[in-house]
Amino acid sequence: MDYRLESQIWMQAQQSMPAQNFVEMIDEAFQSFKRFPGYAGIERMHASLIGSEGVAAIREAQNKAGFMKLGKV
Repeated sequence: MDYRLESQIWMQAQQSMPAQNFVEMIDEAFQSFKRFPGYAGIERMHASLIGSEGVAAIREAQNKAGFMKLGKV
C-alpha cells in the first residue's frame, strides 16, 4: 500500500493548526474509535510518515486517554 497520501494529510493537518489542537483532534479520534469483532489487519503508524510532531501528538493523546505508551522512536 502506498502511504504517501496519508503522510501528506498528517503533515498538512499538523501544519495547519496549533500543536495542542492537533493533539485534541487525535484524542477525539481515539475516543470515537470502535473496533468491530472479527479479523482486521494491523494498522501501523510509522514515524517516517507522520513526522516527529505526529508521534509526539499521538503519545500525548495516548497518555491523556490512558493507553499504553509507544516505544521510543
